[in-house]
This record gives sequence, structure tokens and C-alpha cells, in this order.
Amino acid sequence: MSAPFHKFGIAEEVPHRIYHRAEGDRDWEAFDIDGPHPLAAVFPLLTIECHRKQQMADLFKSGSKAIVSERFRRACEPFRVTAEFLPIKVIVPSGEPANGGPYWFVHLLERIDCIDYNASVFEAWSERADSELRRISKLVFREDAIGERALFKPKRYSQLFASQQLHDSLLKAGCLVSFTPTDKVTLGGLRERIG
Repeated sequence: MSAPFHKFGIAEEVPHRIYHRAEGDRDWEAFDIDGPHPLAAVFPLLTIECHRKQQMADLFKSGSKAIVSERFRRACEPFRVTAEFLPIKVIVPSGEPANGGPYWFVHLLERIDCIDYNASVFEAWSERADSELRRISKLVFREDAIGERALFKPKRYSQLFASQQLHDSLLKAGCLVSFTPTDKVTLGGLRERIG
């Protein structure tokens, strides 16, 4: 029986646009979203302007990048989190800071090979051994590969996961986030196809 892990969901869609700090900043989409190279020295100060004033989630995405609130970041502090939290300015249309700030871009410094491919049921984009997964009907992790990590992304599946302990800590802190337990994770309708 696998220990409980939880995939993060988007608590609320946050329509927005991005402003770069200065002419010549690297494009936001060009940043390696996961990897061993710290971005703190090269990451531009970006401003995300929400299209409307709204209750802000403690986790939302800008493209493929996870943005978290200060409350979320603080809840991660007691745990093993191999990531940088890089500042992001989030404002509402009037130019005022969004509630719940400051906000941070979570740059994970590793993706771990933790999926049990023999016990999981999935389809990959190609036959290559490192191909990203495109459909999943059963996801099983190898706990020994995850170890004490509380926040992680598996290799071949670009979703963010939390340990049970981090999940509980985020909820206790009152974070507005949504989760799907690992045993309920599906992707791309494979469940209906292999039913």
C-alpha cells in the first residue's frame, strides 16, 4: 500500500497577464521550470496583473509555473522542500497588491524518478523511456525514491505533489488549495478507454 500523496489542483482560475521588469529580460516562458540550476541570480522581477479583483488562491499557475502565497511558502518551511521561492509581484487592475501577498514562483531544483511504472497504468507520448506521460488511469509512487520530500514533481509527469504531512500543514494554515489523492489521479481519459 502506497503512502498517501496528493496532487495539487488549481483552487481558482486566475486570469492574468505578465509584465517584465525591464527591456531585455529573459522571456518568462524561456525559464527552465524544473531543474538543478538556481534561477535566483537571473530571474527577472515580474508583475502579474489579474484581470479582476478576486479572492486569490494560495497556489495558482502562470502557464506551467506554480505561483504560491506567503502563507503557502511559510507552511513549507518545516519540511524538506528542494526549491527556490522567487518573488513575483501580483496586482489587481487598479495597481494595488493582490490580497494574500507577497507571492512566489516555486522553482523546484529536481524532478525525481519516483513513479512505479510496473504498478501504474499509463500511456506515454512516445516509446522513449524518458517520454512524458500523456494518459494515466492508475498512478503509483515508489516511496523509497520520494524519501522525506514533502513537495515534488515526478520525472515524466509535470504535476506538483505534496506529502500527507505537507497537505495537512497547508490545510491547517488555512491555505486555499485543492488536492487529488494519488489513488484518484487520472489524466487524459485513459480510465474510460481501458475501463
